Amino acid sequence: PTLHTRYGEVTAILSGDFLNSYAFYLLTISGLEDRVISRLTHSLSRGSCQMIVGEALDCEFEGESLGLRKVEQIHRLKTAYLIATSLQMGAIIAGVDRLEEQKLWEFGEKLGVFFQIRDDLVDALQSATQAGKPTQSDGEKNSYVTLLGLEGARKEFDSYVRDLQTMLQGLQNPNLQITLSKLLEKYWQEI
Repeated sequence: PTLHTRYGEVTAILSGDFLNSYAFYLLTISGLEDRVISRLTHSLSRGSCQMIVGEALDCEFEGESLGLRKVEQIHRLKTAYLIATSLQMGAIIAGVDRLEEQKLWEFGEKLGVFFQIRDDLVDALQSATQAGKPTQSDGEKNSYVTLLGLEGARKEFDSYVRDLQTMLQGLQNPNLQITLSKLLEKYWQEI
């Protein structure tokens, strides 16, 4: 069960508040150089704020029919920017150049939307046992399957896979290309 189901809404909200603040505390005790901590703090705060706005919009428009552009905007905010932030923070810690850092940000942004499309297909096509979580619950939601139809969502999925693989090839660091490709390999497969 989700945290709010098991322990109540107040505990879930306070846990989120705690974990968000704790992330910044961990940065302060990381032992990294001050300039690196400053850049990480900037990146994490921006990503966290965008995620919260995305979650707020998702809650605000729950039950309303939205267009594809609005749904994508919500998913960029609540999922994609946080994944992009994670990749950017890794790039900052690793000391990669700003161009490679920007490429990782853009890759993470696209990856976040891809994961939402994939999740919507999983919800529509897999059983709870196959998915490892409850499924068949997006019928009334603004999902990619609802908005584009099953075939349209599959085409979007395939398009994102191609774009993401091309973006990986554009990274300068071959080890990064290989590592990210291996991590994402199972997600590229058709659902």
